[in-house]
Amino acid sequence: MPRLIARDYHALAERQNRQAWAWHEQPPATAIDTRLENSADRAQARYLQARRDRLVSHVNDISACPDLFWRHRYFGYCSGGVVASAEDAVDELRRVLALERRRLKHWSRKPERIVALTEALVFARYFRRFASRVWMREAA
Repeated sequence: MPRLIARDYHALAERQNRQAWAWHEQPPATAIDTRLENSADRAQARYLQARRDRLVSHVNDISACPDLFWRHRYFGYCSGGVVASAEDAVDELRRVLALERRRLKHWSRKPERIVALTEALVFARYFRRFASRVWMREAA
C-alpha cells in the first residue's frame, strides 16, 4: 500500500510548465513574468501533490476492500462503467483515452476527461501490477 508522503513537486512542475510553454516565442522575461511563472509553478506543484494524494487514498481504500474496484468512479467513462479485470481496465482506459485525444480539435471535446482518464489509468496500472497481492491478502 502506498503511503501519503509530502514530496516536493516544484522541480517537476517547473519542467512541465517549461515544456508546455516551449513552443511560444519568448521575449526577455520581466519581473512580472518571473513572478507569474513562479506562481504557475507553485500551482502546478500543488496540483501534482493533490493528484498523488487522491490516488494514494483511492488505492488504499480499494486495498482495504477489493470488491469496490470493479465499480470504482475512475471507470465511469468506460463502456458500461464496469471492468472485468485490472488488465481489461487498462485496455479500456487506453482505448477511451485515445478516443478523447482524437476528439481534441472537435467541437465536442472535453479536455477535463483526458485529465480524469490519465489519473484513472495510473490507478488501473497500479492494480494490474499489484492485484494479486491485494486479492491474496483479502482471501487470507
